Amino acid sequence: NIPRNEFVFRAEAVWLFESLGIPHDRLTFVDELDLGQFCKEGSAKLFLVDHNKLCPRQTDLAPMVCGTVDHHVDEGLYSSTCTHRRVVRLCGSATTL
Repeated sequence: NIPRNEFVFRAEAVWLFESLGIPHDRLTFVDELDLGQFCKEGSAKLFLVDHNKLCPRQTDLAPMVCGTVDHHVDEGLYSSTCTHRRVVRLCGSATTL
């Protein structure tokens, strides 16, 4: 949920994708996609990583949240829609989880 130009500041994510051999140009960032329109067009699902609460401008996407992996305080949201996986534990980084 970040613009492409901010990806370089996410050292753990950069390392992860590079170690898996996934080029950065294969990733899609929030500034390259109209997420609201994408969700309206079909049965989109959203998996939250590194936060367990949608940004205020994205709250209308709540019904699409199907899972969460996060290291922040649990907001207790999306329990009825998180059908894939929900891991929320306080620790240093979501990458640890």
